Amino acid sequence: MAAIAEHAGLGRSTLYRHFPSRTAMLDGLAADVVGRRDAGVEAAIARDPDTGAVLRALAAMNVELGVRYPFLFAHRAAVRPALQAGGDVLTAFLAAARDRGDVRDDQPFRWLMATQLAISLAMIGEVLAGRIAGERATALLGETLIALMAPRR
Repeated sequence: MAAIAEHAGLGRSTLYRHFPSRTAMLDGLAADVVGRRDAGVEAAIARDPDTGAVLRALAAMNVELGVRYPFLFAHRAAVRPALQAGGDVLTAFLAAARDRGDVRDDQPFRWLMATQLAISLAMIGEVLAGRIAGERATALLGETLIALMAPRR
């Protein structure tokens, strides 16, 4: 916590007033990221409710948030429950898209949601490691999410 406070330019006591433990801080940061993602998904739906367009926007948000918060990626095992617990906007959108026939129904929905999160985290790792550039990562992740969710014809 001392290193985090120093990096953030805060005193340890200030950090502890907001977060009584490292776990609470990680959970709070993960909840903030999920809230930002949900707001981004809402905005993407408002711009263009096409499932592919929303998945491309989601890919861009996931890469951008992953690069902005590499600390969360480094502690992804600890924050995964918080990441999975959030995302109600995305879940509702994709469930409705599935009902419309725009998302595959031959696999369990929870599996599709878990898979899109795992693929997104894998891409963030590739970007942070410098193996895939940000713009290429966004496009590649978007097309991968679309292929994952595409209904079987």
